[in-house]
Amino acid sequence: MSKQKADVDFITNHDYHILLYLKDQFKDELEQLKIEVAKKKKKNDTNNNNNGHVNVFEDYRGPPMPDLMVRKIKEMMNKNDGDDNNNNNSNNNDDSFMKMIVWLGQKKIEVTDTNTHHNRLFFPKGSDDKLTAFCSDDENRAVRVTENSKNKKDDDKEAGDAPGRGLFVRVVDGDGDVWRKALLLKCWQSVNKIVFTREWNAYVKERGLKPEVLSLQLWCFRDAQNKLCFAVNAVPTIPAN
Repeated sequence: MSKQKADVDFITNHDYHILLYLKDQFKDELEQLKIEVAKKKKKNDTNNNNNGHVNVFEDYRGPPMPDLMVRKIKEMMNKNDGDDNNNNNSNNNDDSFMKMIVWLGQKKIEVTDTNTHHNRLFFPKGSDDKLTAFCSDDENRAVRVTENSKNKKDDDKEAGDAPGRGLFVRVVDGDGDVWRKALLLKCWQSVNKIVFTREWNAYVKERGLKPEVLSLQLWCFRDAQNKLCFAVNAVPTIPAN
């Protein structure tokens, strides 16, 4: 055997034994780490579970909510503590409350969002996955059009709370007012987008929503009856630089 080959064999064997030593040395630590991670995940799943779905968006809560909106949502959740009249906006947006809210995003109101012919609002980009995770399986089936329902006429008699027919939801605005009519939440298969429809034209007119001038901030939450609800706040659109 040549000296060069002997040196290679020695180095290879030496490195191999070092790897074996390190594997044995840290085996217990790795197993313990796996156990701790599993325990932490189980604890978080238990604490954050909501209708079978975990709110994984608590670190993406968006901007502070208007004070009147927060008060109304707490009222709908039956979580008013009687002291809200003395609280300021920052206190109302506390961590324990905001963990029950999912920030969906903000979008500038486009001309097509206020076009009476369309009668719909496209949700902000990136909100689909968040909403899907927050909704129950039944809610997701209701919102998303199925093969059996996509070609049927979408009228008042057929729409709402059935597979592919959409889901009627209540909406709270920035002034703490609940819209007098339920909006229909649907996924339009043709463009694969989540929309508010049905009474959207009336909502735009009554709330004075102006395209380009205003933007909408959207959150979703559950009321005391575990019904899916939305918070919609209109804010001035900041011009792009």
